[in-house]
Amino acid sequence: MDEAHWDQCENESIEEFVSLTKKFGTEVQGALKSMAPGQEQFCMDPEELARHSQNENDKFAYYEKCFVQWLNNISELLNDEKEGKRESIDAGPLVEINYWRTRM
Repeated sequence: MDEAHWDQCENESIEEFVSLTKKFGTEVQGALKSMAPGQEQFCMDPEELARHSQNENDKFAYYEKCFVQWLNNISELLNDEKEGKRESIDAGPLVEINYWRTRM
C-alpha cells in the first residue's frame, strides 16, 4: 500500500506504523554507532590504492596485503585473553552484546 491509500487505514494503524518505523531507525542508528569504533582498522588508503591501480597485479597484491592485515587484526582481537570475560552467572544477552561491542 502506498501513501496515496493511507487514508483507507485507521489513524491508530498509521500512528503505530510510523512509531515502529521511527523506533527501527533509532535502533539501526544505535547499531551503526556501536560499530564505529574500530572500523578505522579496516580502511584502505586511497592514495596507496591509486598508486596500485594502474597494474592489476599490484592492485591484487595491495588488496591481499590489506585483507591479511585485517584478518590478523580480527584474530588478535578475538583471541586476546587479556580481557577475559567476567560476568555473573545471571548475566543476560545484553551483557554478551556489550562485551562484543567493547572488543571492537
